[in-house]
Amino acid sequence: MHLRRLVLLHSNDLHGDFFATETHDKMVGGMSMLSGYVQKVREEEKDPVLYVISGDMLQGSIIDQEYKGISTILIMNMLAPDVVTLGNHETDYGFAHLMFLERCARFTGCRHFGQSRDRLWFCSSDVFRALCPLSYC
Repeated sequence: MHLRRLVLLHSNDLHGDFFATETHDKMVGGMSMLSGYVQKVREEEKDPVLYVISGDMLQGSIIDQEYKGISTILIMNMLAPDVVTLGNHETDYGFAHLMFLERCARFTGCRHFGQSRDRLWFCSSDVFRALCPLSYC
């Protein structure tokens, strides 16, 4: 049996936290730090990398509230997550606005892993079916 390694990166409860802050002489948090880390792992890993966001991307920053999540979704597009689930704050601006934000998102659907490796496709429903085959998931 030939097994392949899958690298999982996970984040949740980002809440529109765009900016890193300095703590104990180190920069922590923020989209730029997260983006740099995700990009570094994707570039350095030989195995497929799956970046998962498990909800609550929206609400919590003045910028996100001012633009009702559009600014956050545009930044999420740059992070290019492979699988995203909705948290309770994704509905804070209403269901109709959530449907609009979904149209702004370029990270829905299937994504291709790797440039020179075998083609490996994942759809979010396939990933969740594989990880959680029980009917209630």
